[in-house]
Amino acid sequence: MKKYILFILSVFILYSCSFTKPLNVNTTYYEIHPPIHLDKTNIRLNKTISVKYSQCSPRFDSELFFYKGQPYGFKPYINSKWIDSVCNMLESSIIDAINKSHLFKRAQSIQALSTSDYQLEFYINKFEPVFKNNSKFVIIDIFFTTTDKKTNKVIDNYEFEEKLPINKLNMQCIVTTMNKAAQDSIISLIKRLKKISLRKIN
Repeated sequence: MKKYILFILSVFILYSCSFTKPLNVNTTYYEIHPPIHLDKTNIRLNKTISVKYSQCSPRFDSELFFYKGQPYGFKPYINSKWIDSVCNMLESSIIDAINKSHLFKRAQSIQALSTSDYQLEFYINKFEPVFKNNSKFVIIDIFFTTTDKKTNKVIDNYEFEEKLPINKLNMQCIVTTMNKAAQDSIISLIKRLKKISLRKIN
């Protein structure tokens, strides 16, 4: 009986420790959500557009924060993570920017907007800090495809690629540079969508 009580107490202590063990306080979580400042425009299509990412690569589909330190080699930072997957954060930022642009009646994720007039699909090919020899930079390479949902015809294919230097070797500077790259890609996308809107209006 005494052994049984000791066993129960041991199990209780073990589980108590596991439940009260705090999360790793040394981990810092970062986000991709750049501020987007757009020029005012009177162009507006009374149409909806849905946004989705396509075939999200495993290195962009989790909270792990990867960097590239050698050819074909990626490693995650130990004490730094994303607050959400890169694909989700970019999708959210793109939707916010399109809505701020007022080019369309409404922009939402494809899950929230099951039927829409247009669909914007993006694929992230590259988006990470790179440390190569004595150079350090952030590279971004995203493919955008816009489709007319009524005709199912692709009306625009667009690739944005950019390389930005990392000025200081610390996480805040790396994340700031990645947000700047994301910002540049989204502003470039909005300019592209503006041209599409002009074509449709005219």
